Amino acid sequence: MYTLYFTDAARKDYKLVSKSIYNDKIQNLLHIIQNNSFQNPPPYKKLVGAYSRRINL
Repeated sequence: MYTLYFTDAARKDYKLVSKSIYNDKIQNLLHIIQNNSFQNPPPYKKLVGAYSRRINL
């Protein structure tokens, strides 16, 4: 399991989106990233070290 770190801007956006209709979709994506960040969607090559991922709706 991976640890997710949010920037201040991402934390602010997360608070806003958690009240929207997209909350379930975002929770699902965050769960996928936290459990296995190389799982679909989208596939990534095996990376070393820290990296960031953008979630667009």
